[in-house]
Amino acid sequence: MQQSLDLDEPDGTVFVFLDESYDPFVAAAAVVIEATDVHRLDSDITTTYERMQGWYRLGGLPSFEEFRERGFHATSDPPEVQIAFVGLLAEVLNFKSLISYSDGSARADLSEKKRLMIVFDQLLRDVLRAYKGRPKLILYFESAHGMDRYLTRLVSRVLRTSQRKRPEVEIRFGTKRDPDLLAVPDYVLYVFNRWRVTQEGGAWNLDPEKHQARSFKAILGSVSIARSLEHRDIIRRSIDD
Repeated sequence: MQQSLDLDEPDGTVFVFLDESYDPFVAAAAVVIEATDVHRLDSDITTTYERMQGWYRLGGLPSFEEFRERGFHATSDPPEVQIAFVGLLAEVLNFKSLISYSDGSARADLSEKKRLMIVFDQLLRDVLRAYKGRPKLILYFESAHGMDRYLTRLVSRVLRTSQRKRPEVEIRFGTKRDPDLLAVPDYVLYVFNRWRVTQEGGAWNLDPEKHQARSFKAILGSVSIARSLEHRDIIRRSIDD
């Protein structure tokens, strides 16, 4: 259990773990976990990481040695680690995921970082609307050094312009090993991106013959919103579904 999660919070508080990507889309994901579940799920991931560190059959593989040093990171983990972690998420599914992304077709003039701020703006507004009845949201970003201050300003701007009834919001920054739960939005986004890039136009294809579709189906039950800034929503369902 990470000390950074070991705090008393009001009943009904939720933790929101966030991550972003630039390839193949500028995208961001929010994984929402009830405060009552957060310690247990973080401990489950820590235990899984510690167990996988002993997979000696992968010893010497550069991507595995990187995993041993850094923890879970979807884009660089070896396939054996990716499959096992997605399998863990499929078994747990005690979280909700919200995704926002942009393919750049509407504002090709914007830099990727500026587009990311628009993506995060939309994602944060979706989270605030979905959880407006909660007493407190704890936003947990993966620290990106120079980006941290821009994300803090963005959250402040979203809060200033959001509806009056909203929870108290606290911002925290961490790394994928502190807390380990920051690996979840990283993987959710990675799995979604790999599936979405295989779809043509507005298609919805969950062909079990395709490994990208199988991985996406493993987390699909957690996804409440998957929204493109340029096109229609891919997924929208009630948070309570």
